[in-house]
Amino acid sequence: MTEEDRYLSFAELYRQEREGTDFVILTKAATASLLIMAPHGGGIEPGTVDLAHAIAGDDYAFYAFKGIKTSGNAVLHITSNRFDEPRALRMARRAEWVLTIHGCRGPGVPIFVGGRDGTRRLAIRRALQDAGFDARESERPGFRGNNPNNICNRGYSGRGVQLEISAGLRRQMFDHLRRRTGRCKTEVFYDFVNAVRRALEALAPRPAAPMAPSGGEPLWRTAASPDDLLKAFAIRAIVFMEEQSVAFSDEFDGAEEEAVHILGEIGGEPVAAGRLRFLDGWGKLERIAVRRRYRGRGLSHRLIDFMLGEAARRGYRRCRLHAQVHLIDLYRRHGFTPSGDTFYEAGIAHRLMTREKASPDEAARI
Repeated sequence: MTEEDRYLSFAELYRQEREGTDFVILTKAATASLLIMAPHGGGIEPGTVDLAHAIAGDDYAFYAFKGIKTSGNAVLHITSNRFDEPRALRMARRAEWVLTIHGCRGPGVPIFVGGRDGTRRLAIRRALQDAGFDARESERPGFRGNNPNNICNRGYSGRGVQLEISAGLRRQMFDHLRRRTGRCKTEVFYDFVNAVRRALEALAPRPAAPMAPSGGEPLWRTAASPDDLLKAFAIRAIVFMEEQSVAFSDEFDGAEEEAVHILGEIGGEPVAAGRLRFLDGWGKLERIAVRRRYRGRGLSHRLIDFMLGEAARRGYRRCRLHAQVHLIDLYRRHGFTPSGDTFYEAGIAHRLMTREKASPDEAARI
């Protein structure tokens, strides 16, 4: 624990701080065995979330704890040896190893490389040095990352890597480190990210994703039987709980019995699911999920079309949904328009999107 730490654990922090108001948790799952993490992001150690997210890209899992207070975010800092946020621990346990991105103070523009994984630590340090960065190992205890309880060492291998990036270097990576919105990244930012990603690719070349069986065209239906419901719930558990680390209590709520559940299958294999509810004259599309192996086939668009059609058949031409912000363009293609500010559900950024009525072509098909 550092002198600045107010809380000894996240149980203490949760009793005093509000998720969505004081902090948010951002996650993204991936098939690779590496988790990129920014445990002290946002106003705690500015710039580290941007760096971790860029390094993760579409290839590696990503987690960030992000302070969003208007001021005083330092109180949200929990030292890495005590970092026990439940979603972070779940994601770490599923990863072979963890790379954490931190910010530190002090003179100059060094990067301190630590962690228990000596081979990966050396490879990342050399890659950064080859790119012109002052990457070094530190004898300072807080920067060495040797404690088994350090969050960078909580993958199932028990060995990870942490990077402590000086404030001076982070200021060179952005046009303005204090501003949270509209922050522009510099060439230094991209040089750093590319150097780390080159090291990661050299350490473990990305395997080709397994191909899903073709199986023909998807068949869509409302889930009426217990067997259909079990299949739909299993898909949601895989996509939201396993991949996105959503808690069970957030994913499965008291609305399950009143909702209409949608199931899609290919060759008898469950591949996609969704949930429809009808509230205040609106059809609400929820829990839209496609299994990873079947993505890239347009199944999400077909699922959305089926759900819109089902809502219209029940007399609901106006529809709405809560879209994860990175999927806004997906829903725009179905006539939805975003409105209001970003908000957070299960630690994931969302926007409200609405669709007032079906297009003439869609109405003619219903």
